[in-house]
Amino acid sequence: MAIALGADMKLNRRNFVVGAGSTVAVAGLSSTAGADDSIPVEIVNVYPVEDVVILENTGDETVDLSGYQMDWGIDVDEDQTDPIPDGTTIGAGGQLSVWTGFESERVDSIEADVVVGDHDWGRINADEPNTLGLRTPGGEIVAETDDTVADDPAYDANEYDEEPEDDVDEEPVRQDVEFEYRYTYEGGDDSELDDRLELSSAEFYYEESDEFQDSCYIDFDLENLTDTEEMTVYLAGSVTSEDGETEYSYEDIVVPEPGETLSAGLRFPECIEADGGEGHVHASVTRIEEVEEADDEDEKEPEDERLDIKFEYQYDLEQWDDKYLEQRLELRNGEAYIREMPNRDYNYCYITGEVENLTDDEDIHYYISGRLGDRPTYESSTSIEAGETSELHLEVIECPNDFDPDHASIRAWAPYVGEPHEEPEDYEPEDDEDEDADADEETPEDEHEEEDDVDEDPDEEETDDTDEEPEKADLDIDVSVSAPSDRDGDAKFRVTVRNHGGESANPTLCLDVGGVTRSGTIQVGAGGCQTKRFSVSHSELSAGTHSWKVWTTTEDEKTTGTLTIC
Repeated sequence: MAIALGADMKLNRRNFVVGAGSTVAVAGLSSTAGADDSIPVEIVNVYPVEDVVILENTGDETVDLSGYQMDWGIDVDEDQTDPIPDGTTIGAGGQLSVWTGFESERVDSIEADVVVGDHDWGRINADEPNTLGLRTPGGEIVAETDDTVADDPAYDANEYDEEPEDDVDEEPVRQDVEFEYRYTYEGGDDSELDDRLELSSAEFYYEESDEFQDSCYIDFDLENLTDTEEMTVYLAGSVTSEDGETEYSYEDIVVPEPGETLSAGLRFPECIEADGGEGHVHASVTRIEEVEEADDEDEKEPEDERLDIKFEYQYDLEQWDDKYLEQRLELRNGEAYIREMPNRDYNYCYITGEVENLTDDEDIHYYISGRLGDRPTYESSTSIEAGETSELHLEVIECPNDFDPDHASIRAWAPYVGEPHEEPEDYEPEDDEDEDADADEETPEDEHEEEDDVDEDPDEEETDDTDEEPEKADLDIDVSVSAPSDRDGDAKFRVTVRNHGGESANPTLCLDVGGVTRSGTIQVGAGGCQTKRFSVSHSELSAGTHSWKVWTTTEDEKTTGTLTIC
């Protein structure tokens, strides 16, 4: 542990002197390198009471001190050396604390980088001045103390770090991206936002990391220009490089109060070099509410009512078993609220909660949504860093006045954890023994039926078997669709296909939205998972609610839902 000596404790400081040398910026101490100066290491501090010295690497490369020796008395006839353990290094610009191992009545234990001995007495001479040095494996002196050591403060391990300060991730770099701003109002005409909302000061940053995935994000300001209106705003962004490559950010939700300016940010799931390119920030307003101060207490707007209902938390992982997401994310503290809206045929309902990333070294990208009774919330996508806890705010879509829910849920959905298409580190293959046993039990009966058919008409039966579609029978795939997102006037569908079979599959995906169709082929390896995106422009659909369905040409089941165009 680090040592802190009381102010009333008088220390018998010891002296260290040698001949002339260059001075080091440490009170009462300097160090000079030996004649050979074969390594850029200096003794920059000495703590006599604690029997500790501090070595510093003044060079630009890591120095290996394996086999080197600390000499606690160069000018003493007896051998005063202790070997430095093999594998000991000092990074460029770093420092290393070395302790003799001596424990006294006043100093029980020392927290140091290296312990070179286990002595019953102090190695630094308390009675006569002596000189300390660092020797090579061959015995040559390469660094030694110079001048007299004054009464320095007690040794504190927290002052010294073997790693230099420069060995950290680089600062984010702002790239030159020209931004445009877009505004849409889902409750009315987009022009109604001209005097209500303003986006500004957007900047794109690229942050490299040696330990984690590179990070990219947009920083910008969002101002509510009104004096009396509160609004719910969904934010999304994109950047396009000079080569035409485009990357979309995760979405976020903010609720700026009247006259408030928010500093907002949008992170990206993947980074691209966008220097010299262009970008967009899109604000989609789903709610504008008048907030007026009441003249007296009786006329104040009622507070949001918290509902006393049961919450359920769901974890869905597309690429692997759901448990791998549940082991990494924790949803908790769910609460549901209803705000009565006077003179309107609907209320404002929302869900709050928390999500925590339980990992120590894994950033997680996920989608979050909820349900209040039978009413869904808007879905948003975001990311959460290792060990981070974030607050949730989910707005319910269409909350009628007579709404009386008795349950609620929050759902976290992720396409994968870790690296795409790579098994999680804690992956455990499912046990298929029971399925194999069931298959073995059914085999004899099936064989008898086949034999009977062959006896009746072997040639015809063999032809029929050839005409059947074995590929369809052998395919074992699941198809799931995330809730459609509305971005830049397009409805975006994310379709995920998981192949449970033992061979690669090439299914054709089909989408139908109100008679507008899209299709495309996707290749999914055995046991793998792939995602395909479809986009349908609002201009292709009339205003109103449209049914949509997604299916494959090799499966009969369809995934369905509805899409509302304002």
